[in-house]
Amino acid sequence: MISLSNDNIISGNTANETFRGIHLDSSDGNTVSDNTVASNSVSGVFMCAGSDSEHERQ
Repeated sequence: MISLSNDNIISGNTANETFRGIHLDSSDGNTVSDNTVASNSVSGVFMCAGSDSEHERQ
């Protein structure tokens, strides 16, 4: 989980069989791309309460 953190690049990760695979909360200007995300309980990529973030090619 990333919270209150801005302008990050989250790329090349594997998030399998977790609660929320990749979770960004109150974080702005992030890029989430080229990750492997599968078989998570609630969501694969979850973004809330932030702005100007991009989600590409998971």
